[in-house]
Amino acid sequence: MRNLEEDSPEEWVATVLGTEDYTVEVTLEDDKVMDYICDCPYEGDMCKHVVATLLTIRERKKTEKYFIQAEETESKNSGFSSETVKAEIDEILAIADKKQLMSFLSEYAVHHVDFRNALKQQFIPDRNTESLDTDYCQEVERCFLSSPSGSGYGRTGRFVGAF
Repeated sequence: MRNLEEDSPEEWVATVLGTEDYTVEVTLEDDKVMDYICDCPYEGDMCKHVVATLLTIRERKKTEKYFIQAEETESKNSGFSSETVKAEIDEILAIADKKQLMSFLSEYAVHHVDFRNALKQQFIPDRNTESLDTDYCQEVERCFLSSPSGSGYGRTGRFVGAF
């Protein structure tokens, strides 16, 4: 998954890595899949790119209650100077339990690619961090390509419906 955005409530657009980048659009209503489309060449019921998008949406919906979204952060910080915000963060970090902090950072990095890449860049500066996510995507792609059906797509229609 290169990108996933909720364009409007329950309207999602994703760019999914495949043989090339494919665009997936998903419409949900009360956590039910109402419509989906992918511009890949697969002609079956539901392609693996739509499935990947649905699974990512489900995971994001599970975790979004735990993390402040960027827009909320901006609006909350808009009345404060960066020095004030930094001082507040420094104070939190000074009293935070190391294990809890590491657990929080780890969980946050799993769901926020920009933060994850910044973390990699900061603490693993000699590695090409952009290729790490690509390598992972290629590994997932290989799993699909080696499915028993031979096509790599298999039958994925069971994901439609309750989400």
